[in-house]
Amino acid sequence: MPHTPGKWDCACDMYGKVQHSRKACVYTDHTGIPQMIAQRITNWDDAALIAAAPDLLAACEAALKVLERDLFDDYSDVETIMRAAINAAKGESS
Repeated sequence: MPHTPGKWDCACDMYGKVQHSRKACVYTDHTGIPQMIAQRITNWDDAALIAAAPDLLAACEAALKVLERDLFDDYSDVETIMRAAINAAKGESS
């Protein structure tokens, strides 16, 4: 199952109404209607990492394409780690 498309952001709440919340949410509004990805996240650094997930997945997929084309160096351990991370992010088995 593919992840929710679009840029993910983190905030106090997805409507910007709560100004000083201790908890964060991650949302996207790529369709013009805010859609919750995760909520009640107590650690803001975790919220930022969750919000970066689509960009991190895209970076790993791009890097793996480069590694697959490189015929001169052995990056098999890096490829294995990246492939497992990409599969986990996509909800697929390794």
